[in-house]
Amino acid sequence: MIQIKDLSFSYDDFLVLNGISFSLSKGAVVGILGPSGCGKTTLLKSIAGVLPNNQSVFIDDSLQANTSFVLQEHALISWKTVFENVAVPFDVTQNLSEDEIAASVKNVLDMVGLTDKKNSYPNELSGGMRQRVSLARALVNTPDVLLLDEPFSSIDMITRQKIMVQLKDILSATLTPTIMVTHYIEEAVYLCDEIHILSATPARIVETIAIPKHASSTDSEINFDLVKRIREQIIEMSK
Repeated sequence: MIQIKDLSFSYDDFLVLNGISFSLSKGAVVGILGPSGCGKTTLLKSIAGVLPNNQSVFIDDSLQANTSFVLQEHALISWKTVFENVAVPFDVTQNLSEDEIAASVKNVLDMVGLTDKKNSYPNELSGGMRQRVSLARALVNTPDVLLLDEPFSSIDMITRQKIMVQLKDILSATLTPTIMVTHYIEEAVYLCDEIHILSATPARIVETIAIPKHASSTDSEINFDLVKRIREQIIEMSK
């Protein structure tokens, strides 16, 4: 169980996050939505430990979870191959043999459907492929929680929809607890089990919405109603 307990954050005297608390279990995907500039990315950075979180993130009652972060931009290393990019996390945690690292990298490349691109370089890949490499890199060391910060924002709509389906399958297979920030409400409703809606700054959770398990089609009537209600709420808070 991943728990975020009363997480607050300030830039000097400016309060950005105000007592945010929620939890997610193994395999759960949680969406974070809210008005532009309300602190969604700041929340992810605080959970990841990039920003101080006053010891507010727990896994099974122990402080500080092992997190992996997928950013809006893929941030791949241009002079490394796909295989080498995915293996980068092991440069920090060198507690595996070369054979074990190779097996782990192969496993996640199989998962994201890019095994045949393992010797390619980032500039030889499409935008969607680069983001899948970034996702593979985030999953290769089996994180306690995966953090996604608008990972598909720079990808065209058709490719985005394809990757959404792939990501849903990948997260179902790995059961990695995932927190996703997005501006695309449809994306959150399709991918997430639960959505937390943040207020304008200082951000707090104003509503939590459980997504019906049968709301699995991006164009279902249930999804349409949820998207419409969430969009109206966010627009109202943005005024």
